[in-house]
Amino acid sequence: MVTNTNTSRKLGYPGYAAIPDDGLRHEIIDGDHYVNPAPTLYHQAVSKRLQHQLYTRIELAPFGVLYYAPCDVQLSQHDIVQPDLLVVVRSVRAHA
Repeated sequence: MVTNTNTSRKLGYPGYAAIPDDGLRHEIIDGDHYVNPAPTLYHQAVSKRLQHQLYTRIELAPFGVLYYAPCDVQLSQHDIVQPDLLVVVRSVRAHA
């Protein structure tokens, strides 16, 4: 169950960074604060398999870098999330 701790103002990264480290996953979506429960064991098993596949196909190739939670990703001023897995692909230049 995701808990929305809605406040009267939209939160940004400074408000997100001020949230105490309590071991839970906190995210800001459209300025609202959400607290997510720990993932299930099934979720963890699927994430582990995806991580392995992405690592061997992306990072070892090398097409980019794979990161895994916890990792803050600021998508906009009022959207900060912690995805399970994050792939950052390297720049690809077009051939003339």
